[in-house]
Amino acid sequence: MELLDFSGNICYYKSRLSVESSCSNLETVIIEGSPSLKEISLKGCAKLKRLLLSELFPQLCSLDITGTAVKTLDLGAVTAPELDELFLLDCGELRAILWPPPSENRGKRYPSKLHIETTQNDKESTAADGTGRSPTGRSNHWYISVRDARLLGSLEPVKDYFGPNFAHVEVSALASPGTAGSKDVGIKGSSGQQQVYVTLKEAGMQEEEEEANDGETDASARIMFRCPPSPPVPSQGCYMHIQDWVERTIVVPAFVYDGAKILHIHDSSLRRIHAAPSGPAQNELEWCRAERCPALECVLSMGSRTFNKLRTIWGSHLFYARCFVEENNIIGRISIRIFAGLTLLHLYCCPRLEYALPLRGYTVSLENLETLEIMWCGDLISVFDQESRPQHRPIMLNLFKLPKLKHIHLHELPKLYHIYGATVDAPKLETVKIRGCWNLSSLPVVTGEEKGVVCDCEKEWWERLQQVSESRQTIHYKPIHPQYYKKTMLRGSALR
Repeated sequence: MELLDFSGNICYYKSRLSVESSCSNLETVIIEGSPSLKEISLKGCAKLKRLLLSELFPQLCSLDITGTAVKTLDLGAVTAPELDELFLLDCGELRAILWPPPSENRGKRYPSKLHIETTQNDKESTAADGTGRSPTGRSNHWYISVRDARLLGSLEPVKDYFGPNFAHVEVSALASPGTAGSKDVGIKGSSGQQQVYVTLKEAGMQEEEEEANDGETDASARIMFRCPPSPPVPSQGCYMHIQDWVERTIVVPAFVYDGAKILHIHDSSLRRIHAAPSGPAQNELEWCRAERCPALECVLSMGSRTFNKLRTIWGSHLFYARCFVEENNIIGRISIRIFAGLTLLHLYCCPRLEYALPLRGYTVSLENLETLEIMWCGDLISVFDQESRPQHRPIMLNLFKLPKLKHIHLHELPKLYHIYGATVDAPKLETVKIRGCWNLSSLPVVTGEEKGVVCDCEKEWWERLQQVSESRQTIHYKPIHPQYYKKTMLRGSALR
């Protein structure tokens, strides 16, 4: 049997319509409206390509076409105000979903349960990489796993879901043969407070802390601060996984990108992650971590976004990136507050990084920054500046205030000239650790500090700093030098 037509043949008292998976050759199913039908299940009909639904289904609450070959689920000719559960798991051919028109008496425009899966995941690989995608993801009220990010455009009519509910979106590249792990990106959120979590990962990668501390004897070369954990993902909400297996650029719908609260990118070969065009948006991002992405050009893009809710930036092993946040001159600079909530900025082993955040010209920024840690970024010229020309001495005409900055750790930044192209005022500064920053010619100004700020640095660098800096920049510092320090220690290679 290839065609099954229920037009006018469904009993009025029947509440459930189920077609068994034994109908292995079934290709087309036609169902017209029914006043009593509540559930439709075509689960396991592997050759089913066309599902034709039409007219009124006043009580239909569940539709399950798991394991079918349907390419387009067309609900546009259906009036189903009670449709609340939609299951499209293992639908590898699915390309689009056309939603039914909104009903006037319907309280919400999105289903409570939505499970979509068009990926063909190796269950053994999934278990090996530890993502727990199958057991954890499918337990969420919304579970979306697609091979192509363009399918997410079908969620536009139900984008209201991403406002009040938690969402975890994951984007991954297809694992190569013989690779147990996978590369992925994701977004998370919670009921009552939306959050999005993006993650990219691959098996066999070492933890950053282990790699950084392996064989190190100098305590200053070690990572001093751990990355704050991301919020846990509750079962309520959405788990979204995008398996991008061809493109080097992923385009995420704007309602997902701008609603993200957590962004974690690692072990990806992607060059860029774009958000679809949108109007001015108040980005909800709070936690951002990017690591081991050799081709990633930048992690975030400003546009019309201010990232005032972003609290954590953690970047490492971004070998191609020249900045962590890119400014594309769309946003105006008059009376704009950006990065107002940022408390931790950590960058490690980003050799081409020239600056971290573009702050020049903005009115207020970084008013809550507490920790600044940057290590092994050889091309870094300025931390909070996008000027390509290095300035050996900061501009003394104005102050760049960091009122809550407490800790600074700078390690092996040979091209770093300053933290910002103006005098930095940090009244709450407590500790400073500096190694291998021989071109750094200034420290933040500390006022009202009686006990002195501990500055752990090379003795030769400190002596030169006192010569080139104004006295008020170093008067409140208490320098300490490493015990192994010797005046004859080479600053470069033996050939120099």
